[in-house]
Amino acid sequence: MTRPFTVDLGWATLLAKLQIRPADLLRRAALPEDLFLRARPTLPPDAFLRLWGELTKDLETDAPGLMLAQAVSPEVFSPPLFAAYCSPNLTVAAERLALYKPLIGPLVLEVHDTPGGLEVTYGAEPGIDLPAEFIGAELTFLVNLARLASQRDMRPIAVEMVEPPASQAYTRFFGRPIRKGPFNRVVFTLSL
Repeated sequence: MTRPFTVDLGWATLLAKLQIRPADLLRRAALPEDLFLRARPTLPPDAFLRLWGELTKDLETDAPGLMLAQAVSPEVFSPPLFAAYCSPNLTVAAERLALYKPLIGPLVLEVHDTPGGLEVTYGAEPGIDLPAEFIGAELTFLVNLARLASQRDMRPIAVEMVEPPASQAYTRFFGRPIRKGPFNRVVFTLSL
């Protein structure tokens, strides 16, 4: 079992934005109802994924990861999000996310400037299987962040997932279909 993760400060604001009662969600996930009120709340990976799973059940959509990622905005304060918004460009924002995201979930990001563009690859800590919708949410989150921060309709040049979601809503959001491949990744052109 891996270490526990700090519960991101943005959860309470995100739930309010989605009109989900935190106490109800936490009860269904078999977690303490005061979790979001604690000074330094933490969760082990299995509890984190249980919370995620219950949250996606509350959303009445065939693309809950997409809906969640698009609900994250600057007013949803989160240290990793704040660090990314304070970046001079998308490469630095992605590198900061790669540094901070593992503190708040079982996610590992790798950032590479390749001849084909800026590539951000998403994976999990060893022994953890992340749901496809979770990965879809993370890929969507990064593209949405790039759009909000740049005030441009940034479209990745490639989106790939080990298990692409069935919903066509992701294709519409990204502006291209998600290819099935050996990695979960998004690639942006270097001319950002």
